[in-house]
Amino acid sequence: NHDPQAGSFWVALTHDLLVTYFPAAMAVLLVSACVIAAVLPPSALLSFLVARKTTRRLEALASATGALRRGDYATRVTVSGRDEVAQLQSDFNAMAEVLETTLRDLEAERDKVAHLLHLRQELIASVSHELRTPVATVRGYLESMQARDVAPETLAHDLAVMETEILHLQRLLDDLFTLAKVE
Repeated sequence: NHDPQAGSFWVALTHDLLVTYFPAAMAVLLVSACVIAAVLPPSALLSFLVARKTTRRLEALASATGALRRGDYATRVTVSGRDEVAQLQSDFNAMAEVLETTLRDLEAERDKVAHLLHLRQELIASVSHELRTPVATVRGYLESMQARDVAPETLAHDLAVMETEILHLQRLLDDLFTLAKVE
């Protein structure tokens, strides 16, 4: 049960599609392919060049970061452009500058403290030496007095020497106490 009119409708439709719409669709497809072929390579090349420039800037920044991590605190990057990468480069340079200055200041303080500690050691050695002299003198006079019979005139002289040394010792101790309070 085949309707002859329905068959001719499909034949006419197929003929219209093939004759009218297919060439137009092919023309649009061909023009689109030509436009894509003409535009895509230069666009891809331009995109590659822009991306490569940004990549090189990021590689330089990564290299400078590695140098900073290894202790090269004078490393800086060249700031180029006006985008986020340029802001990052600028911030890196500022951070490196602050870090370098801080480390330089810390090293100067460390050297100053080391010098002060050395001076303190010298002071302690000097004070120790200065304290030994009067103590040794007093001890020598006492041992001498104990070992012999002391005449009263010699006793007065020995006691005067010991008193002088004790007063010297007292001044040294007072100076040391004052120094400790000042420190």
